[in-house]
Amino acid sequence: MALQNSKPAKKTPLSCSDFIEYWDIVIEQWLQNRSGCHELEEQKQFALNLGIDEENRLPEPYWGDPGNNSFVIMSYNPGPCKDSRHNYRFCADTDNCMIHEVKSKKYSGFAKTFPLYRTLKTTESWFQDSIGRSWWLKHRKKWIEDLTKMLKCKNENPFAMEFCAWHSDNWKGIKSRSIDSSAPYINLLLESFVGAIESSDSHIGICFGCQFRNSKKFISQIINKGFAYDHNIGKHHIYKRRDLFIVLYCKGDRQRYPSDLSEIDYIIKRLII
Repeated sequence: MALQNSKPAKKTPLSCSDFIEYWDIVIEQWLQNRSGCHELEEQKQFALNLGIDEENRLPEPYWGDPGNNSFVIMSYNPGPCKDSRHNYRFCADTDNCMIHEVKSKKYSGFAKTFPLYRTLKTTESWFQDSIGRSWWLKHRKKWIEDLTKMLKCKNENPFAMEFCAWHSDNWKGIKSRSIDSSAPYINLLLESFVGAIESSDSHIGICFGCQFRNSKKFISQIINKGFAYDHNIGKHHIYKRRDLFIVLYCKGDRQRYPSDLSEIDYIIKRLII
């Protein structure tokens, strides 16, 4: 099977536009501490159904550009949050914090350049102390860089999505039954996931966590978008639609990421041979 690199799109794919706009609306309403917004209320209920009730931390639905990316990754949620200066709703530092930037640029404008992962400009030095950024650089940067080189991608940044955008301090992991929700949001999420894969250099999307593989609802929605089960590599399941691939990466019972490229390159090499 051979993958063909596509040229980076200059605009957000139409299939991703609704998702990007949806989160700009949700986060704008959240920043204003308003209630009654349909999108925000839907998200609150969605998070509660998953056992998450951390309302005072800025949600992080995605990072990067769905129209210009190397490959696409999806995780369960952003996890614990101790970045009080950057994403606490009542942050006292009004100038040099992430919330200030999101207010001025919208979430989409701030997240598009992937400041968690890329080298910061001098004018962005205030973000150096972000705990979330430190975590990304420690746990993901190396294998993402290596995979980008192996796939010969033109773009350096992936497009990283969260199944649930809300942080959680004590969440012990999503359950398959949590993903097996009929919430319309899941369809919106997967539309964007597939759209970003179509626009990626590699045409590959990777979902990290066994619960994605074990969720009948998640799998059925992937199939509804034209993908079919292709094969498995150990516990990892591969779905294919023409030259597009979705890898359901499963390592242990909880969400796990590769510690280095060796843990995932043997899967990817099977796709590009």
